[in-house]
Amino acid sequence: MFDIDKLGLSTINWKVEKGKATDRFEEGSEEYYQNQLIRDFITMLIDKDTVNILHRSIDNDTKLLTDIVKELESSSSTREEPYGFYSLSTQTERKNDYITGKIGIGPFALNNNNHILTMLYGVRFKENPTSIMTVLGLNNLASTEDAEHNSIMSWISALINAHVDIAKDPYISKLNVNPYTYNLVNTLIRTGFGKNTFYFTTQPIMKDLARVYMNASSAYMSDSDKSIYALQKEATEKLAESLFKDEKIGESSYEDLLEVSDPNSIGARTIVNDIFK
Repeated sequence: MFDIDKLGLSTINWKVEKGKATDRFEEGSEEYYQNQLIRDFITMLIDKDTVNILHRSIDNDTKLLTDIVKELESSSSTREEPYGFYSLSTQTERKNDYITGKIGIGPFALNNNNHILTMLYGVRFKENPTSIMTVLGLNNLASTEDAEHNSIMSWISALINAHVDIAKDPYISKLNVNPYTYNLVNTLIRTGFGKNTFYFTTQPIMKDLARVYMNASSAYMSDSDKSIYALQKEATEKLAESLFKDEKIGESSYEDLLEVSDPNSIGARTIVNDIFK
C-alpha cells in the first residue's frame, strides 16, 4: 500500500508551542493525519507479524511468474534461432513489448489497491448457477491466497514488477499478458486462480485472440472509418467464427464437452450449449 523506500523522505510535522517543540496537532488538521500515517507505517515495519513480508526481497514475488515462464519454455518445442534477435519480426515484437509494458503498470497497480478494499469488505460476485464464474468457483474477490496458498497480493506485485522491468527482460509477454488480457488476468488472479491463470492465457486460441485484437487496435494497420472498438469486436468475432467452422469442431466435440462437464451443474451444461449454439 506504500512505497517503503520513500518512507525515509518523510518526516513528522513539528511545531513550537509555548516555547516547546511538539508533534501533536489538532485532530482533523492536515498535519494530524500526515503524522498519523507515518506512525502507522512505522508500526507496520516493526511489527513482528508483518516484518517478514515487508522486508523480504521483491524478487520473491517475481519468482512466481519467472518459474511459470521457465516451465512453459521447457515444455515448448519452439526455440530461438541464433542471431534471431536482429530479425525485423523480433525487433517489432520487442518494440511492442516495451510499449505495452509501460501501459501495463497502471491496470495492475490499480487492482493492487482495489484488492485491499475488496478484502476488507468481503466483496463477492453474485452467485448464479448459469455463470461461468460460479461454475469455476471464482466468485470470491476477498481472498488473500490462491489454491496453492500463494499470496494474491504477491501475484499482483509480481505482475507490476514484470511490467516495470520489461525493458530488461520482456518475459511477461511470453505469458500473453497484454491489453487484451489485462482484465482477464486481474480477475482470475484476484479470485484465486493462481498460476492456472497463465496456463489459460498461453493457450493457442487465447494467443490468436490477443493477436487479432492488438492488430485491430493499431491505427497503422487499418484504413477503415470504423471505430477501434468496432474493429476489435469484428476481428475477434471473425476469428471465433473461423475456429468453430473448422471441421475438427463438430458434434463429437460437443458430446465430449458434455461428457466431462458436471452432470449436476445447470451452469456447466448451459455454457457448453452456448458455445455450440
